Order: sequence, then structure tokens, then C-alpha cells
Amino acid sequence: MISDPGTYALILASAEARCLRVGRLGNLAVRPGWYVYVGSAFGPGGVGARLAHHRKRAVRPHWHVDHLRLHTRLERVWYTHDPVRREHQWAQVMQRLPGAERCRVPASGPQIVRVCRIWSILSADRPFAASSGQSGPCSRSMPPFAQSLSYRKVAMRRFGALGRKKVVIGLVHLLPLPGTPFFEPGNTERALDKAVRDATALWKGGADGCLIQTVDRVYPAGDEADYARVAAVAAITRAVAETTPPDFQIGVQIMVNALKASAAVATVCGGSFLRCTALVGATVTPSGIVEANPLDFLTYRARIGGDRLTLIAEVDSMHFHWIGDRSTADVARTAARMGADAVEVAHPDEAVNNRLVRDIKQAHPHLPVILGGHTNHDNAARRLAEADGAFVGSCLKSGGWESDIDVERVREYVEIVAGLS
Repeated sequence: MISDPGTYALILASAEARCLRVGRLGNLAVRPGWYVYVGSAFGPGGVGARLAHHRKRAVRPHWHVDHLRLHTRLERVWYTHDPVRREHQWAQVMQRLPGAERCRVPASGPQIVRVCRIWSILSADRPFAASSGQSGPCSRSMPPFAQSLSYRKVAMRRFGALGRKKVVIGLVHLLPLPGTPFFEPGNTERALDKAVRDATALWKGGADGCLIQTVDRVYPAGDEADYARVAAVAAITRAVAETTPPDFQIGVQIMVNALKASAAVATVCGGSFLRCTALVGATVTPSGIVEANPLDFLTYRARIGGDRLTLIAEVDSMHFHWIGDRSTADVARTAARMGADAVEVAHPDEAVNNRLVRDIKQAHPHLPVILGGHTNHDNAARRLAEADGAFVGSCLKSGGWESDIDVERVREYVEIVAGLS
């Protein structure tokens, strides 16, 4: 078995019921039946080294599955070699199997959450048939869904709901990526895993889509991006597109104004819209003066076949304030002339924010206006009364800005917005 990275699953059989003590983490109740442990191996030795560990019963158990292996029989191994972590996708497939349920151990800490991928298949019959004609725990039996997950054609998405209903777009924030000053080894993998979890929570909570946004802390002021940074965003976007259904919208925003790179990622990897910091005009940012070049950007978008991408242009928001003396409604008009399908405003003062929405609506009744922030469960009904949707971030998380999106908080927010339609 070669040492490439990839995703794997252990098929384990339990003959009797027992309660396992998992170190200091708690108890794991084991019942007769079948168990599946799903993981990924991207460290030294790849899948080969990880499976060599799992095939043996650990003298000093470290992971949950090490404890489970002491009292179960390893029936089969599934694995694929793939540069993208797919354990969350495999786990979602497992969850849909008849009788499947997630095994939980009382624990805390991100490492335990990451590695606990144990699923119980309560069935007296063997639930998994070999697909390779081989047998035994050392054989490679590729799961029937693995090839479709690894090589799935991503559906072309179109943001048809924009302007027809009030949309809820959750923000999927990334860690500093390669090619940027604050990048740390492992950030790309951690960002990908979290992006998939967050997008899945948004989808299950009823949100209309997500915006994949870089958070690198320091950005170039021009329409440019490091190659490694773009590649990382592309891998993350593709993983989100493969995990979510075609009617779930995916936006890309490589900050602070890398519009061409964002369009390339969205076009190739299954995105449907861009959030444009500066489609028109210029604005002052901590990175310097950001100047729009709509001719250059729109020409590039047409050249790569990205005309289907919906453009949401910031016109008076957290990231953009027009340099000079022009009303927000005038800036919105200019953005629409340059191809914007919708515009975005965001102001911390609720009354001012509502006035901005109203002014644009009066001047351009058919131009959707999206809120770019400052909404939460308490003010969403008021702030979204006249707007056509919102980008939503912190209020969908229960444990701080860097925590995962909470599906229940998504559901609550979506219900509030649905009540306004």
C-alpha cells in the first residue's frame, strides 16, 4: 500500500454488548452489530501508515477507535487516494444508511471532534459487500460511493432566487492561506474541513448559500492573489460544491479585491456568485487605496466563460466607501451599469442602514439590495424589512467568531427571514 494521502473507513464487527472506558474522555456503549470509523490520513506515511496502525490492536490506545478495536473484529478496509479530505462526505453517506447512528463520547476539544467519526450500523446481516472481489481486512474494497465523490462533476449553479425572495447567505471564513504572511502549516486542511462543516450546517439549516471568504489579515490592494492562495481557495470551494446540493449557492471573495482570481475559482469549482469589494470607483482600506477596473475584470470574466456568475457589488459597506461626494444610490446605479446584479450596504446604525436601502430602492426598484453585516436574531426582522437578503456571520455561531456555524442558530435566523417574505 503506497504512502499517498487519502480517506479511509474501517468496517468493524461487534459480537457482544459492552461499555468501554475511553481513557479520561468518558464511556462508549458498544452493542452487537457493525461499526464504521471514517478518517483521513495526510501525515507522514499517508493512508498506508495509518491503516498499518489500525490493523493492530493498540497497546496504549490513543484515539476512540483504538479502544473500539480492542473489542471488535476488523472485517474490511475501504480507502481511496485523494488530495482532498473527504471524511465528512463519507460520514454523510454513512449517516444515510438504514439504521445508522452517530456514536458519541463525552469529550471536549477540537482534536476529539475531528477524529470521532464512528458510526454504528445496527444490523445482524453483513451490510457491506466487497466491490473488488478480494476479502480480508487487508484488502482494498472501495466503497460504492467513493469514486463518485472523488471524481464527481460539479453542477453548474445559478443564483435564480436573488431578487425573488429574501436570501440568507452565511459567511464561511477561512484561515490565513499559503502565500500570505500569517499562514501556518496545516491551515489549508483545517480551513477545508471547517468550510465543509460550516457549509453543511448552513444547508441543513435552510440558508440559501454561503460565501467563502479569505481572512488573511494582510492583503494586496490590487486585483491580484498569490498562486498558492488561489489554489487553496479553489480546493476548498470544490469540496464545498461536492458536499452541497446544486440549489445551494456558493460565493467566492478573495480579499480584498482579487476579482479575477475569485471569478476563476467560482467558474471552475462550482461557485455561482461573487461579492465584489470594488466593482466601481475606489475606496481606502488598511491595505491601501483599492481601485476598481471594471473593464479589465469583466473582459477576463467573459474570456473564461464566467458570465453566468452573479455579481453582488459593495457600494457602502464594511469594505467599501466611495472616495468623493456621491450618494449611495448613485454608486448603486453605476455598479448596475457595470454589470452588478445586486448591491450591498452595511451600516452599524440601524436607522441609517434602513435609509440606505430605501434610497436605493426608490432610485432602482428592481435592483436587489443585500445587507453586508450587523444583523442578528434580534434585529433581522427590522433590518431586513425592505432589503432582499443578508450576508450573515457571527450570530450563526454559538462559541465566538472562530467557532463552527451552529445549524440550530441558522434555522432560527432563516425562520425569522422567511416570516418577512
